[in-house]
Amino acid sequence: MIVVDINENQIEKAKTRLDIKRNEKTISNDIEQANFIGSLGEIIVLDYFTELGHKVQDLSCKDFDLIIDSHKVEIKTKKSRGIPQPSWLCLVAEKYMYQNPDFYFFCTINLQTKKGFICGYISKINFLKLSKFQKKGERDGDTNFFFPANYYVLPFQHLNKFTSKS
Repeated sequence: MIVVDINENQIEKAKTRLDIKRNEKTISNDIEQANFIGSLGEIIVLDYFTELGHKVQDLSCKDFDLIIDSHKVEIKTKKSRGIPQPSWLCLVAEKYMYQNPDFYFFCTINLQTKKGFICGYISKINFLKLSKFQKKGERDGDTNFFFPANYYVLPFQHLNKFTSKS
């Protein structure tokens, strides 16, 4: 897992990214904070891999967020209050299954500590093979999380790990 200190510049870039998406009507205003968290996750991944010297293209199209070294990447980010645990769940809403990334990157953001966690990655093909489908209203038996929509879920422990020099 990669730990990133979130700086004010990244927060401002995420706000700008959110404004652009709002103006393009690619997000809904009813989940404003979730959209901000998602934008911040995209920014920390973009910055991290750019700083390592990877070729990163920021496309934010409907099918994926970034291209990193010719791989289409969709970044899924959720807010957290702690350090991610292996039992935490990677979530991809059924309504986003039309997306066509090569890989999903899963991140968490702790706004209180201004820490971002790039938890791991998995190919879309392997995610679909290993994930479990949960219907809206069902409860995850391990975490007691109630699913607000239909999701494909996979514990973080199944993700490929990044090395510090990924």
